[in-house]
Amino acid sequence: MGEAVGQSMVNPNQTSIPQGFTVVIIAIAIFKIYDYLASRYNKFSKAIVSDPILLVKDGKIIDESMKKAKISKKELESYMRLSGTDNISDIKSSHLEINGQVSFVKK
Repeated sequence: MGEAVGQSMVNPNQTSIPQGFTVVIIAIAIFKIYDYLASRYNKFSKAIVSDPILLVKDGKIIDESMKKAKISKKELESYMRLSGTDNISDIKSSHLEINGQVSFVKK
């Protein structure tokens, strides 16, 4: 009797191909709906997608923006080195972009 109970139980860790396919289709549908709403309704787009945050202007770090972006000065310096500069005074502007990357415009 113990074997019959063990054989009739379904393993929740197994996913069938149709179930996996359904999940993929639902994910694609959600992204398509999001794209449609973001392109069609400006208010929806503004609520979901934030504007880039200005971190540096004319070689000066904007502390309030750094706090908002949750980026430390050491982290900003690291991004600067990766972009090929090591002097903050060489930076005209720097933004935390909507994709999470930090961009720099040199003077």
